[in-house]
Amino acid sequence: MPEFSIVTPMYNSFGKTERFWESLARQTHRDFEVILIDDCSTDDSFRQAKAFAEKAAFPVLVYKTEKNGGPGPARNLGIEKASGEWLTFVDSDDRVDPRLLEKVDRVLEREKPGCVIFDLMIETKRKATPARSLYAGKGGPLSLSDTVRYVRNHTVGKVYRLSACRERGIFFPALRRCEDVAFVARAVDACQSAYYLDEPLYYYRQSASSLSNDPTLDERDLLAAFAILEETLGEKYRDELREKSVTDLLYGA
Repeated sequence: MPEFSIVTPMYNSFGKTERFWESLARQTHRDFEVILIDDCSTDDSFRQAKAFAEKAAFPVLVYKTEKNGGPGPARNLGIEKASGEWLTFVDSDDRVDPRLLEKVDRVLEREKPGCVIFDLMIETKRKATPARSLYAGKGGPLSLSDTVRYVRNHTVGKVYRLSACRERGIFFPALRRCEDVAFVARAVDACQSAYYLDEPLYYYRQSASSLSNDPTLDERDLLAAFAILEETLGEKYRDELREKSVTDLLYGA
């Protein structure tokens, strides 16, 4: 059983994964597997991924969804197929710091948290800008209350105990976007403790064509995601979700 399972959805994008694979090949901590989920690509991505997996220097498992459903259902399949102790998500067009898994492993050994949250670098064609994964808070152990209140919803930049998510049935809901809003807080709660590693260890490539930047979509999925949080966590985190909703709605708008 590997220590880390890295789940990555892919759709017509294998040709853009060079820096993704390079950053994983350079990891100083080698005890990991990659679960690559092809979301019914219409190009040659699935065949290319299978061919790459056969010669990769680390374990790469390639699966295909039954139908195209977006990143949420693809990640759910990855959660089902993962065999590591710890779960994290990396998008196929992004990259990570070569010492990401090493630094997270040190925190896990020293602090024994159920979840580790780390910062990002947002990359555009012109520049790279550091971005925190919490709206507020300092590096170190976090209370669940503060984590739910301040954690930013992007799927990446977190490591979860896989067994905790499975035992509590934490998966992504069937939303076209904002599915991460309903996932992150529930996954953090399932893991029962969190640690904030305030270093930018993930390099996120910002794209104007992503679903989160689609101007034709309104905020109905965001409201549906918060309805899920209210139903599942509302009694435990009433004040935290109230504050979180204001921040997230303003950020989304």
